[in-house]
Amino acid sequence: MFDYRRSPIECVAVAASALMLFSVPAQAQDAHGAIAFGRANQDETVAYGFAWNYGSRDEGVEVAMNACLASGGTDCVELAWFQNGCGALAVDQYGMAQGKSGMSLEQAEARALRTCEAAGGSGCAIVGSQCASPGGEVGTWSGSESVLVMSEETRDRAVRETDGRKGSEQIGAAQDVSLTREQRIRVQLGLAALGFDAGPADGMFGPRTRSAIWEWQQAKGLEATGYLTQDEAEALAASAGENRGERTSQEASSGGQSGNQVLYFAAAGPKCQGMPEGSECWREISNQPDCYVWNAHFESSWDIEWSGGCSGDTAHGRGVLHLSSADSSFREEKTGEIVHGKMNGHWVERRGDVYRAEGPYVDGEKNGHWVMRWNDANARFEGEMRDHKPNGFGTFTHRGETFEGNWRDGCFQGDTQIAIGTTFEACGFE
Repeated sequence: MFDYRRSPIECVAVAASALMLFSVPAQAQDAHGAIAFGRANQDETVAYGFAWNYGSRDEGVEVAMNACLASGGTDCVELAWFQNGCGALAVDQYGMAQGKSGMSLEQAEARALRTCEAAGGSGCAIVGSQCASPGGEVGTWSGSESVLVMSEETRDRAVRETDGRKGSEQIGAAQDVSLTREQRIRVQLGLAALGFDAGPADGMFGPRTRSAIWEWQQAKGLEATGYLTQDEAEALAASAGENRGERTSQEASSGGQSGNQVLYFAAAGPKCQGMPEGSECWREISNQPDCYVWNAHFESSWDIEWSGGCSGDTAHGRGVLHLSSADSSFREEKTGEIVHGKMNGHWVERRGDVYRAEGPYVDGEKNGHWVMRWNDANARFEGEMRDHKPNGFGTFTHRGETFEGNWRDGCFQGDTQIAIGTTFEACGFE
């Protein structure tokens, strides 16, 4: 067991440990699955192949590819793979496909369907899904679907029509005049800064941008549609470094608003003074009185300093957060950008030579692809994070051993049980 002190700026549900390992009796070999997809007959037909419960990713992909080819596919490619989890394939009426993995069949199907719709797909439907589980029998399945042929002009028109049906409160594709091209570019830059692949920042909201928007909305717990509300567009633009202008402390103390937009975040939630330990609240910065930063896990004994500036009554801009325990025996530095009190964009965290982490924050929480290293324990994690804990696919290496697969709320169940950012009890491990 490795003992790591928690940081008060994060929501870490542990009493004393941030990383724990516990060996259990070896289980059956990990089960891998894959989805392959291709086109045939001059794009009027699509073909696909599924494989599950194979001993390795490469083996599963090879079987899925062969199944796709056997169904008439002429240019089959790997679309998705999954390990000890599930995969689903969604296809729209024009043959645009999205393959996604998930911890459950329901999650995989929901991700594939919603990403298909977010990419502007019309008539999206799940054509197949399957799960892989250790000890299960191997299997394959394949099929083909007739699709319509859509020209580029027709697809552009379909996207515009889809945008129009989303309602006046939502921002459509590149042709929608509610955002300038510069604003759309800043949205794409903001997505990239937060670790979501929106493609080139060209101001065109194509399938990659729509998918990135959907993934960002899902990570934040918003309604995942692939289309932005005005507030969401502004938040993403701010993540790209948009300067909304300086506001005075006097204005902030009055809780000023502009339309429905809260301008001063410290007025929109409780301050930490007098709050119970572990609360979510606004923490006053020690070296900058009357300037606050969002604290997702309040600990009164910790001291927080900020090297950057403030806008109104909240930290704003690039800088370094210095965190230290009351007795100064533990210190951590976090380098990155704070947007009106909340950490956003790419951050680097260090605890001397003991620990280093790098990845994106979204509104004060670790969300996206992170790499974390515990040098004193010769351990490393790389993978997807949500709400400060591993969620999704990740790889953990400890003293030469590698554990790879899907994580849920910081928990990994394999030949070895692992908990990061949580406890064995919370994971249900014995």
